[in-house]
Amino acid sequence: MDLNGKVAVVTGASRGIGEAVAVAFAREGAQLLLVARTEEDLERVAALCREAGSPRVLPVAADLGTSEGLDHVVMSAVRAFDGFDVLVNNAGVGRAKPIADVDDDEYDRHMAVNLRAPYLLTQAAVKVLRRRGGGQVVQIASGLAYAGRAEWSLYAAAKFGLRGFTECVRQEVAREGIKVGMVAPGYTETHFFDGWGPPEAFRDPIKPEDVAYAVLAMVRQGPRSDIKEITVRNRGAP
Repeated sequence: MDLNGKVAVVTGASRGIGEAVAVAFAREGAQLLLVARTEEDLERVAALCREAGSPRVLPVAADLGTSEGLDHVVMSAVRAFDGFDVLVNNAGVGRAKPIADVDDDEYDRHMAVNLRAPYLLTQAAVKVLRRRGGGQVVQIASGLAYAGRAEWSLYAAAKFGLRGFTECVRQEVAREGIKVGMVAPGYTETHFFDGWGPPEAFRDPIKPEDVAYAVLAMVRQGPRSDIKEITVRNRGAP
């Protein structure tokens, strides 16, 4: 897909991978609807995107862990742009914690943001993209969508679920010109790991821009291909 003039929705766009994806899309001439919880951070990224060449940028502050937040995003895209051509589900929350210490509120929050939100936004995207004759959904997953790690059961459960959901929807809508794929980064140098320090195995982390490059490659693929998954790892990592 040529992104010039197309409309892209990017969630979790206020920093890290989401910011890098938004700026990469802006350089391609895409119009952008940027979603995150913090309005001030969104405005900063919106300014970067305008400088990078996006003809129109709309920041939308919303909590994707709530039904109201999800509805606000979809309605904003429809009202401002009459829909969209690309959806990047990047917003996520997560932290390592022993299974015995996870409480109900933490479980509900992780599943709401990491699985329910991309599920419902993808559901809305399918309806929108059918009207527009096709488009692309990209789910940002994780290496933990493929293999577990001690004390990451909550986050991995959501990402394993996201991977399975993505594959089912991909098969369901592919013949309608709607592509649904997943980009799964390994350890990435972002705020997500602030305070934890890099694990011993990941002392050469990838950058958000590396992940954005993979997302851009998936979106820019030709009409005959259907890229299912892209994994992005630091050099030498399994």
